[in-house]
Amino acid sequence: MKFNVSTAFIAVLAACASSVFAQSVDWNSADSQACAQKNWAAIKQQVDVTIAENWEFLPSFIKDVVKQSGALNADNTLVSNPTGAQLVVLATSFPSGIFNPYANDIVQQCLTATP
Repeated sequence: MKFNVSTAFIAVLAACASSVFAQSVDWNSADSQACAQKNWAAIKQQVDVTIAENWEFLPSFIKDVVKQSGALNADNTLVSNPTGAQLVVLATSFPSGIFNPYANDIVQQCLTATP
């Protein structure tokens, strides 16, 4: 079991490091935030599962930042109606394997579909 926890922790750290390079959406953009909010139910459905699967392995500083932003409910699920500032925190704080692969894909599709 210790090996599995260590392996998972290393995977989370690697994901943290890669998240710096993996962001393809400008989360400070009003258009990106509007697309995320418009499609939030789909993002939330996917991300809530990955949060639950990885929560115990996340470093405490990430948990603290995300909780302090108000973007999480008490049960560590995403809030139903995030603000733009909360979206920025989620996209820049969580390792890329937790928030960005789902949110980025959905937001990119929305942005390219917008005339």
